[in-house]
Amino acid sequence: MEKVSLKFLAYIAIAFKRLKAKKRLTILLIIAFALTIAVTICIPVFAGAVGRSVVQEKLESKNRSVDTPLFSARFYAMPTASHPMTLDDVSYAHEWLADLLDRQVGIPIKSSFVQSESSTMRLLPTSEDARYDEAIEINVVCVQNIGQRIRVVEGTPFDTVDNENRMSVWVLSSFADRLGVHVGETFDLAYSFRTQDEPIQLKVKGFWEPIDHSSSFWYDDPETLYRDSLLTSRKQYETYIERVAPEGTGFNFWYYILDDSKMNLNYATRYIHGLQQVRREVERRLPREGMDRAPVKELKQGRERKDHLSILLLALSIPLVGMLVLFMALISSIVAHSQRQEIAILISRGASQGQIFILALVETLLLLVIACPVGILGGLGLARLIGFSRGFLSFARAPSFMVHFASIDWRFFVVASLVCLVARLVSSNSVPGFSIVSYERHHMTGRQKLRTAARLLLLVSMAAVTAYAYSRLEQRGTLGHIATEIWSDPAQDPLVLLSPSLFLFAASFLAAETFTIILLPLGFLGRFSSSTAGHLACTNLARGANRYRMAVYMLALCLSMGVFYAAIAKSADTWFLDRLRYKVGADLTFEQAVAQGEGNEVSPLHTWIPLSEFEELPGVDGATRVGQFIAETSARDNVPKFRLLAIERSKFPQIAYFRSDFSESSLGGLMNSLARRELGILLPESLAVELHVTKGDELPLDVLIGEKWYPMRFSVAGTFRYFPTMVNPEKEPVVVASLGQLQREIGSFPHEIWMSLEPGAEGKQVTREVKKLGISAIRVGDLKQYVARDRQRLERVGIFGTLSVSFLTALLLASSAAIINNVASISRRSYFLSVLRAIGMEKAEVLELVSVEYLVVIAYGIAAGVIIGSVGAKLYVPFFPFTLSAELPVPPYIPYMDLERAGWMTASMGVLFVALGGMTLLRIADTRLFEVLRLGVKA
Repeated sequence: MEKVSLKFLAYIAIAFKRLKAKKRLTILLIIAFALTIAVTICIPVFAGAVGRSVVQEKLESKNRSVDTPLFSARFYAMPTASHPMTLDDVSYAHEWLADLLDRQVGIPIKSSFVQSESSTMRLLPTSEDARYDEAIEINVVCVQNIGQRIRVVEGTPFDTVDNENRMSVWVLSSFADRLGVHVGETFDLAYSFRTQDEPIQLKVKGFWEPIDHSSSFWYDDPETLYRDSLLTSRKQYETYIERVAPEGTGFNFWYYILDDSKMNLNYATRYIHGLQQVRREVERRLPREGMDRAPVKELKQGRERKDHLSILLLALSIPLVGMLVLFMALISSIVAHSQRQEIAILISRGASQGQIFILALVETLLLLVIACPVGILGGLGLARLIGFSRGFLSFARAPSFMVHFASIDWRFFVVASLVCLVARLVSSNSVPGFSIVSYERHHMTGRQKLRTAARLLLLVSMAAVTAYAYSRLEQRGTLGHIATEIWSDPAQDPLVLLSPSLFLFAASFLAAETFTIILLPLGFLGRFSSSTAGHLACTNLARGANRYRMAVYMLALCLSMGVFYAAIAKSADTWFLDRLRYKVGADLTFEQAVAQGEGNEVSPLHTWIPLSEFEELPGVDGATRVGQFIAETSARDNVPKFRLLAIERSKFPQIAYFRSDFSESSLGGLMNSLARRELGILLPESLAVELHVTKGDELPLDVLIGEKWYPMRFSVAGTFRYFPTMVNPEKEPVVVASLGQLQREIGSFPHEIWMSLEPGAEGKQVTREVKKLGISAIRVGDLKQYVARDRQRLERVGIFGTLSVSFLTALLLASSAAIINNVASISRRSYFLSVLRAIGMEKAEVLELVSVEYLVVIAYGIAAGVIIGSVGAKLYVPFFPFTLSAELPVPPYIPYMDLERAGWMTASMGVLFVALGGMTLLRIADTRLFEVLRLGVKA
């Protein structure tokens, strides 16, 4: 055993020295490990925090208190003469319930509250006291450890007993004020169910009040809880009440507050099952028992919200997670290849391949020992950062949003750690086990492990899988719906969910392979260069483009990921606003009503107020009338009822929200079509197909206006795909007619006012101004208010927080990859460049040679990344899960390129790589020529 320990310590010593010898690569590898763990665990942590907030919100709404504990449970028992409970029994039940909760639920108990009440008793004045005409029904209460939570404001301290044959009680100050009771007064207390017994004599020893009304110790407001109660000590209760009450205690309850900081909604099912098991045990063992407070329903709601949000955010982050896996493998490969010469030396000195593997394993475990706690803290920080999101790359502090260590899903942590471990070991094991002689021979021949045919086969395979996944995605619907299916049934096809990631990886791979082909003509063109450095740069790029394949791949992949996420964020932000605009129809909408009678009742307004009066109100830019009615047709069976919008053709296009993709014709063109037909009508395209009508056909409709149906024959003037306020085209289609033509047919009718507001105008202020016209605005649709409320929605916060974190992480990954590649490149090129200087090439020419190569690689990688990200956004943004519905959203997503962020990100990446190139040039300029040639550093 001692020998094994010494061998293991030797491995640790060698591994530590190897890691120390390459400090920069070691630090970067630790950062990569920690970042992988942090990104993997942050989404479940954030979703868990959202689930907790849902539980808290539901409990506060249910209990009408903002201080309701997140996880508490109350049990009660009502003893009888046949099943009595003394205070000793109550104390035993308290310990038994605490142990049962701890075992069944698995969350520690933070505090508890135990109260015992007597059955109803009658408080009587003594025979010489004639102030009270009748008895007062009251309870005597004993509360465990209450002495530490109250202060006696008048009288003797609590639980102080004189040597009198009277029971000592204390009452609330409000109780004393209400009944006119004074300290020192005596009363008789009669047991209501045994009137023949001698009453108990009691004395009011003092008035009390809670030290802190809001303390979690109280499960309810003490002023309400003890409004008609006499508080006494345990000893006094046992001496006087238990002596006359055959049931011992009349009502007992045990209230437990569990430590919610240890609560993880991943185990909500276990908590619910545990509470139900405790309830069954209570019902079996306690008299007339029950559990009347426990967050069973709230836990279910919180778990569902957490699961849905986890699905949504994980679907958004899958491209990043996939890139992290690949990033880890590439970095580990760079580190492993930088150690090839060391491995060759170790093998030459007798080390076996197994020992090399164990050494790599020990190195990786040492890295994980440091990276894991950093990654966990980073994951909690990222989850907190997501909660602060108020938009893409926009953050504001949210004090009420808290993340907890207990919310970590350790399954994700284990998976992330294994990915880091496997990526490192596979990369280390992929390095051939050469001796120093065979290594030199291999290095000189320049044989490549991955041949061109294998790369082409991999590229074709990736392209085929990507095309298949995209075709399946088009058939299946949104990624959110697919993620929900896979979450509930892992047997579903996961390639569809990975479709965006596959595209980005495959396209970047294609860009890297294309780079080697594009550079081939440079070797020929370099012959015509008058500059020695230019000629060598072209020749090196043409012959040695393989050296830059990884740099191009990582730059294109990371930059395309950043452009892709920026496009998703802009598309999401635009769609969230479009969705609300589409739902409301304009900046402000309302129905007109007038007061009716003396109360607050209102009735629809039939009088038409001139629009000019609305348009003259402060903050109003324009206004139009819109009538909304129910309509149906007998032209075809099984057709749902319509919602008929009667609009003003001239005003509506200036006020309403309408997008170019809503119809093949412009909104103005649709309005002109209405004008050209008597009683013209516009239909959704799907409804026109269902009714078998085309432009110019007649369509009989019955329209309900007020309480009367009006039969009319409309003429189809045109069709549209979407129209403002038509949220559900299948269940409630909208048809559009001219309000003026409808008015000529049937006269005046109640209608809505739709307004466009000036920038900065508030809808509430406008509706207050409307009241000055003598009318009330009811059923108000205020777009600005809806937008403000939507920005606080936790799903929206999570979406933009995840996109922001993913965007920033992609930039960090690109920077890390660039730095690592730069460090490795200096080591690889130093020998070759030193040979050039040794045979007579000037230092300035060497620097020019390296600069040309770097600029070509940077320019190509940046161009490829921007193009791939833009194409990916165009293809995949319409499928991204801003909702979890199976249907495509209404209105549909439109992919938007965030040109501003893509521009400064591209510029930043360019500056970063140029700066790294400058660092490389400085290192090359400072290289000690003869030392490099003597040592032969080629790794």
